[in-house]
Amino acid sequence: MSVFGALLVGAAALLLGSSALADPTFGVMNASGGIYWRSAPDWNTPEAVAGNGFYPNTIIAVHCYQSGAGNVPGSTDSMWEQATDVGGSGTGSGWINEHFINDGAAINQPSPGVPACSTPPPTTTTTTTSTATPTPASLVYTIDNADGGIYFRNSPHWADTSQTPGVGVYNGDQVRLICSGSGDVIGPYNNTAWSYVTNLSRSVGSGWVSEHFIDDKAPNDAWPTGDSPCAANIPGSATSGGASPSSPTAGTPPSGGNPTSSGPTSAFYSPNNSPSAGLNPIADLNLPYDQWATGTCSDDAAANIPISVSTLAGWSDGRLGPIYALAAAYASGSSLREGQFHRIILFDPGDGGDFSVCDAHYNINALLAGWLKSNSQNRLIVLTGCSSEQKRVIGLPTPFCVGHSTFGGLWSSYFAGIWNQPFAWQAQVCDYDGMSHADVLTNFAYIVNKPPAQSCPAGPHLTAWNP
Repeated sequence: MSVFGALLVGAAALLLGSSALADPTFGVMNASGGIYWRSAPDWNTPEAVAGNGFYPNTIIAVHCYQSGAGNVPGSTDSMWEQATDVGGSGTGSGWINEHFINDGAAINQPSPGVPACSTPPPTTTTTTTSTATPTPASLVYTIDNADGGIYFRNSPHWADTSQTPGVGVYNGDQVRLICSGSGDVIGPYNNTAWSYVTNLSRSVGSGWVSEHFIDDKAPNDAWPTGDSPCAANIPGSATSGGASPSSPTAGTPPSGGNPTSSGPTSAFYSPNNSPSAGLNPIADLNLPYDQWATGTCSDDAAANIPISVSTLAGWSDGRLGPIYALAAAYASGSSLREGQFHRIILFDPGDGGDFSVCDAHYNINALLAGWLKSNSQNRLIVLTGCSSEQKRVIGLPTPFCVGHSTFGGLWSSYFAGIWNQPFAWQAQVCDYDGMSHADVLTNFAYIVNKPPAQSCPAGPHLTAWNP
């Protein structure tokens, strides 16, 4: 361990007290700019919530280790550990690769003094008839009784919530139980049991959820076998001095518990498995390629987003995400789904050659035209650069961005049904002549959640036009 890491651990001990050090505590390294927690021992499972992660000065308490994917950029280390932030910048808990832990351990080896996540709990005599008897590493259950969604709580108290849109659980979500605690009474059976969980279905991090919403077959006021009480290093636990707001009335959770009306409002479809293409979170939901594209040009997975999402965005091949979602909405015959989307943003979607595969499976011209015509509030925004300009010069390879912009692919596959129609003004092209494919996204990704006052965001060589 470096001197810097030793100083950090020593500082954590002074600040947190000995009770917070039940698990080995280490500093973080190799985390310049900050790293998201992972929801599984795999780099491709980021919990992409702003600030929910670790930084170079973070102190973490490590709970257990497990071998996983050796796919961290710049490292082949396949050792992962479950940890919680206990000091410095950052917040939350989740999986962290050994590459980022300043513990002196060799590659593919766990931190000193840390047990395996698969270690079974001590054998005890029990008379429970519950069928939920997993080891701690497999405490994964489904959420129910949560119609419309339930916010994460900061502690086992109903009023203690940040009400962050989309950050919580919905019916059908899979969660892993990290630890347990008693708190406010919830539900018709006055259940006081709560669990601190990580959402495995959506990248929203960890938080407290009443057992009333977790289908783990545990008795009322109890937890499944293997779920242990939360230690002081878990945010909001009783031993950490977590907040204890006044309890609600026993019975049905009070109104305002659901994120339905203020849930996630935007979704970004990535053309690869970096959900935000290496940038800060672009949208409320940032979907890696594997979560929305099935490889068969199907719209099923892309349409699996909350009903509160009204803005769809995609870059490059990610253009297909919004198209799939819109196609599925019309195919479902649900007027609620059909009227859900009001803003579609495509970042340099590509040229005619790019549109010859999955795009050809859909009549995108008619799809976009019908959507714009259906509601005067709907807006299509296409930000174009070198790729979508479809510049061609005989004798030069296509990567050279020179010549006259034709937008041939867009006119043929996307704009033909919009051209010269009364609703054409609802479609806006923002062309940044010669801008690189990647820079179109990097420079203007912010407009997904912060629409510009003018029709197009300011940029070099901008020409704005309507199809």
